[in-house]
Amino acid sequence: MERLKVVLKQEKVYIEFMGCSQRSLDARRFEDYFIKNNFAVVDHPKSAEHILFISCACRNLDENFAIKRIEELKRYRGRLILGGCLKAINKERLEKVFQGPVVETANVYEMERIFPHFKTKLSETPDANRLYPRNKLQILRLYLHSLRPGLNFFRSVKDYLGRKNTTKNWYVRVSWGCVKEKCTYCSIWKAIGELKSKRLEDCVKEFNEGIRKAYKDIFITADNLGAYGLDINLTFPDLLRDIVKIKGDFNIHLENLHPCWIIKYLEEIILLLRPGRITAALCPLQSGNDRVLSLMNRRHTIAQAKESFLRIREACPSIKLHTQIIIGFPTETELEFEETLNSIKEIGFNLVLLHVYSRRPNLQDRHLIDQEISPGVINRRMEKAEKFLNENKITHFIYSSK
Repeated sequence: MERLKVVLKQEKVYIEFMGCSQRSLDARRFEDYFIKNNFAVVDHPKSAEHILFISCACRNLDENFAIKRIEELKRYRGRLILGGCLKAINKERLEKVFQGPVVETANVYEMERIFPHFKTKLSETPDANRLYPRNKLQILRLYLHSLRPGLNFFRSVKDYLGRKNTTKNWYVRVSWGCVKEKCTYCSIWKAIGELKSKRLEDCVKEFNEGIRKAYKDIFITADNLGAYGLDINLTFPDLLRDIVKIKGDFNIHLENLHPCWIIKYLEEIILLLRPGRITAALCPLQSGNDRVLSLMNRRHTIAQAKESFLRIREACPSIKLHTQIIIGFPTETELEFEETLNSIKEIGFNLVLLHVYSRRPNLQDRHLIDQEISPGVINRRMEKAEKFLNENKITHFIYSSK
């Protein structure tokens, strides 16, 4: 009797994410998890039995887009699974449109409950070191309003499409979560949970793996990079010290380094910068005015920030300093806004990411709700910021204009 051959159908999953590098790394890890369990990862939801959408709700803009995208993805035949930060930030709104399975950012291992039959667990799948490719069409849809007609239009489009290089850069995520001293405007801490640092030896091992694979640009990233180690009796300089001494041909980029940590560890950081290994750092200034910084609970003064950044410039003139600013924080005056622009110039930032203030639900800044800046004033300030940055030849990128 001829033996029957049983061919098991390979299930397919479509993965899409929106948001920061952290969520991109989550998406890549989920991809590895599905592949290890004999799933095929497809490039369109129409051919998938399972659709994983990793959401963002950092701002109203992102939340609105995530809700719209959920409605679109529900129309496909595949089972929709929601990941990312939306549920933790605005559960009430989410539940009006989606009652399916959710994997929250603070506990990605909830995915194992959805696929209990998988032989390889997510906990057995290493953290990712490369970003997951963006759905470029969806990113354009999300940020299309930010593209300004004119000489910089095509450069802006190119920047949107290639914001993060998913093939040439190696990422080492050294921690998750944030500290107890929250910024008043931030909603992300509700989704990412408390600080959880990786073991130092694991961070170094992942870094060495990137060098072994001949990556030239290695990004050290976290939700709150400077807080690394506080939960495991280590410090951010301890991490840098072990990484900077590694031999090889590579550049180190630091992501999400709050100025308060630069101020705290300034002397140690300056010593670690001098070898020239660290070539770029993203340090969100947010405002150049002390009163606004206090309302934001940023835990430093602008004078402290300026002194620290200028000393870094002196110690390592070639380093590229990137920053973010929030335009239109409640009660911000025109003079205070101009102080922010002047601070950017005085410090000499190489790249500025412009964000419009976006009030999120149930945050510590809710007492300022009746003192929000009007959209008209915010738009004028955005135009003023663009003009100022252009005149001073400072590269900038508009993350949101509404």
